Amino acid sequence: MRKLLFSTFLFGILLLSGCGNYIVDYIPVTLYVRVMDASRNDLLDPHSEHFLGTDISVEYRGKIEHLKPLKLTKEFPGVYSGLELIEKDGVYMLSFGELDGGNEYDDDFIIKWPDGSFDTIHYKRRFKHRLGTAPILDKEIWKLNGNETSNPVVIIK
Repeated sequence: MRKLLFSTFLFGILLLSGCGNYIVDYIPVTLYVRVMDASRNDLLDPHSEHFLGTDISVEYRGKIEHLKPLKLTKEFPGVYSGLELIEKDGVYMLSFGELDGGNEYDDDFIIKWPDGSFDTIHYKRRFKHRLGTAPILDKEIWKLNGNETSNPVVIIK
C-alpha cells in the first residue's frame, strides 16, 4: 500500500512539474510602411522624381533610428536591422524590425519626415496564457494616427 501511495505521489509531482515548459518559436514582427501621394506615386522609390529623400527617422521606445540606404542583396536578414528602405514585391517601403515575435507590445513608432511632419503608428500585441498550454496570440492591432490599419501601413502624404 505504501508503494502505491508513493508511486501515485511521485507520478503527480512529475505530472505537475511538466506543466508550462514549452519551447515556442514566434515569428518576428516587422513594421512595413508604404508612402504615396494622392496620385498613388511611390514616394519611397529612389529612382522617382517624387522621392521623399533619405532624411527619415523613426522613434521607438525612446531611441531614434535613421533610415539606412536601400540594400540590393539577397543575404539572409539579421535579427534586428533598424529602419531600412527596401523593395518588396516590386514596391518600395520602409522596414523597421525585426522585433521579437514572442513579446507583447503596446508601443508607438513615430516616423519623422524630411518636411518636419510626423506620423504615429501604434502597435498592440497580446497573448492568451492558459495553464498547461503555450501562449496563443490573442490580439494584434496596428493604428496609424489613431485609426486602425493593417501591416503594411499605407500613408498618403
